[in-house]
Amino acid sequence: MNARLIDLRVWKHSHGGLKDKEREKLRKRSVITLFEDTGKEQGLAFREQMQPSDFFYLCYGNRVQLFGQITSNFRKGFKRRWVERAYRIIKECSSNASKFTGPQKKWTPNFNSTCALVPTEEQSQFERQILARLFRFRLRDLEMQIPEESILPEEEDALTSLPKKKYEEGRRRLVLHKRFETVRNQERRR
Repeated sequence: MNARLIDLRVWKHSHGGLKDKEREKLRKRSVITLFEDTGKEQGLAFREQMQPSDFFYLCYGNRVQLFGQITSNFRKGFKRRWVERAYRIIKECSSNASKFTGPQKKWTPNFNSTCALVPTEEQSQFERQILARLFRFRLRDLEMQIPEESILPEEEDALTSLPKKKYEEGRRRLVLHKRFETVRNQERRR
């Protein structure tokens, strides 16, 4: 596996407890959700461990719907005491190939869990059983989806206040400047 993919994080997320109309509305909004106190620490994992840029696959029951990437922090949801995260779709699963028939693991569609991280040591199994079979791609294909560097929330606020058309290249310079400062400060400590 490529060294860069060691930090890859992939989640299972299920909308199994929702009604068809609710799932449809969430899909149109590109949002995944769950009850904030979902058991077995799954609600806590969704709120505190899942991060923007993490990957996930969405299922309903034993059917896989799509593979996506988280694009937001958690926020209050469409129902009282529910939380949600926005995402972007990387690939949708065709309806005729979406049924999962493999072994049960906490992160597989046929296991009764709502939100579960695929353990790093089981990512190759995830790749074979779900990603390659249902989506026709591999973990290494996701390398281009992982951001080179992260921007802190306070930096994002400053960047979004800039007029985009006039200062489009300014966004990149601000990030590169930060990288330069970090390197320079590390050299001073030596």
